[in-house]
Amino acid sequence: MSKLIRNGAAPRSLRLVFALALLAASLGLTFFPGKACALWAEKTTERYFSDGTYTTEVGRCVDNGCTGTYTCTGTQTQWVTTTTQIITCRGV
Repeated sequence: MSKLIRNGAAPRSLRLVFALALLAASLGLTFFPGKACALWAEKTTERYFSDGTYTTEVGRCVDNGCTGTYTCTGTQTQWVTTTTQIITCRGV
């Protein structure tokens, strides 16, 4: 082993191993980047009402930009109000 170190074979092979490990890590990040993380996103809420007086809510849909979900409950009618908020995405 001391002969290999004197001839420079061990440091050369360590550099090669390090270079290959660095290349493998960078390729892994390129092809498998993981989920993008957003700090803020839009949350749009549509509220549906029973008639034109807009007093009795009968349904609601929420489009959440943090989670990427669109969920509805109740009944969708022609009487709708829409609000959009910028929300903080925590723990997503």
